[in-house]
Amino acid sequence: DVGDSLTAIKKLVFEEKKITMDQLCNALEKNFEGYDDLRQMLLKVPKFGNDDDYADEQTAWVMHTLCQEAIKHKNTRGGVKIPVHIPLSSYVRGGWPIGALPSGRLAGEPLSDSIAPTRGSDVSGPTAILKSVGKIDNAEVFAGITFNMRLDPLIFKDEYGFKRMADLIRTFVDQKMHHIQFNVVSSDTLKAAQKEPDKYKDLVVRVAGYVARFVELPTKIQDSIITRTVHGL
Repeated sequence: DVGDSLTAIKKLVFEEKKITMDQLCNALEKNFEGYDDLRQMLLKVPKFGNDDDYADEQTAWVMHTLCQEAIKHKNTRGGVKIPVHIPLSSYVRGGWPIGALPSGRLAGEPLSDSIAPTRGSDVSGPTAILKSVGKIDNAEVFAGITFNMRLDPLIFKDEYGFKRMADLIRTFVDQKMHHIQFNVVSSDTLKAAQKEPDKYKDLVVRVAGYVARFVELPTKIQDSIITRTVHGL
């Protein structure tokens, strides 16, 4: 969210000068009410997760700056603070008190899920996402990064799909990333589980570094999983 917001400010305010900072701040204060055209401009700015250097460099800079600053400080026991990017499910409730952002995100919406792109902004496929995440120095985040990806179950209907999956995992290794986990379940199945939980008590999903029974998760967490982009290969 921070990287995408900085990219939007850089492009529309400073480079193209299509909007002023005052206009942007006013729109954010009103949660874009009456500023839909401006919000659409923000949403169209390149976003992290599409192997676009223009967008990716902002997120990489934010992560580098955060990690370098963190290790300058001591914890309560005198040790060095260790950078970590594992929000588990806090990205949902963490977004509740946060207002609208220059990325186009509305007030109260979930934040991005750890290092994963903002939901719906990753439109160039799973390989592009891995290449974007690979531009971040994962080694700087000592305690690790979680990265969730949803895949279409139809990928595995034939041998070709399994080969493509193997290629994707090789790309993950080549990018020297910390972590990746997959949910291979359709949106239809997840929505059906919400409506009739008794029929889906054994449905397990990966949330963020851990697995849980889908029907036992809070509704907002369920919704956040459903809205993750579903990728083919």
